[in-house]
Amino acid sequence: MQENVDALNDQKLKSLDTLHIPVWLAKDIAWILVYKPLGVAMILPAVFIAVYICIKTISEKLLFFQNLAILFWISANSTWMAGEFFDFSYKGPAMVLFLLGVISIARHYYLEVKLKPAELTKPYFARFFSKNQTTQKPY
Repeated sequence: MQENVDALNDQKLKSLDTLHIPVWLAKDIAWILVYKPLGVAMILPAVFIAVYICIKTISEKLLFFQNLAILFWISANSTWMAGEFFDFSYKGPAMVLFLLGVISIARHYYLEVKLKPAELTKPYFARFFSKNQTTQKPY
């Protein structure tokens, strides 16, 4: 029974990660087209999904820091877009968020090099899900 729940959680996380991409793209397309309603409307789902994925992967530090970097990047990108749309000073706040993303991804790579080289042949997300399908609880 617990294995079924774990598999459903894995599938939900994969689905959200996949859903995340079109939400990002819709936001960025709206930004390019200067279509403020769609651009602003896509900020909340993009950030919410990124936060949710971070919360769900917090116990897997390597995956968490990768997702945290994505969250900071989406937040910085959204700040930049909103600053351009509504003419406010965005460079300082966006730069802080981008730098936090750089720190997060640096932490991700630092943790990743601690793994055996043979384990680094597949992307971490693939290693995470293949490992959890056989032995461990993902969350």
